[in-house]
Amino acid sequence: MPLEVSPGTGSERVSAELKAPIRAAILESPAGLQPNSALVAQKVADFVRSRLRNFSPLISVMPAGRKESAFSPADPAGAAIL
Repeated sequence: MPLEVSPGTGSERVSAELKAPIRAAILESPAGLQPNSALVAQKVADFVRSRLRNFSPLISVMPAGRKESAFSPADPAGAAIL
């Protein structure tokens, strides 16, 4: 279930239905030649951990590169993270 965690979005109402611990996966998907995609994905993970700390979130950051690369989203090992 996608969950917007910024203030004032009704996340309190939605989060009332969640049970701890919650699991979330952040996909690191660089746009073009974005050299800091790993940093951006980690910052998102940190933000989610902070905002949902009452739910003991288990956050995974998964690199999602090109289909034929080492970090292909189609790779079964990567899918296991999700």
